Amino acid sequence: MAVVLIDAADCYPYGWVDSATVLCGPRLGEAKDPKRKNSFWTLDTSRLDDSADVPKGALGDPIIPVTDRKNTVRTISPDGKQMVFASLQGTRLEFFVSPISLGASPKKVTAAGADGALRLGDVLEWR
Repeated sequence: MAVVLIDAADCYPYGWVDSATVLCGPRLGEAKDPKRKNSFWTLDTSRLDDSADVPKGALGDPIIPVTDRKNTVRTISPDGKQMVFASLQGTRLEFFVSPISLGASPKKVTAAGADGALRLGDVLEWR
């Protein structure tokens, strides 16, 4: 049943934040809910049940503000508290580190070599 509810929650699952919470982004690149456009949110799978609807409180609010950029998660920190995401605006690709919490203020990745490394592939492990 969880697969159906992830679809009903408009959730493209990026990974686990903890043992019960999934970090989501919009499925198929477009969110059904305009306040979730190009943002991320969490889905508490411990609240999912056998109904076809997403139970109240299972779907978290958007983590970052609505933007015209296309954002995709590249990796989640081992403790589930931060993420690195790619942000595409036109042909300009940038990378940000952000807390996985409401009202997050993403910080642009500026460490030497980090931007280039992220452009070349996916992060396999965060240390």
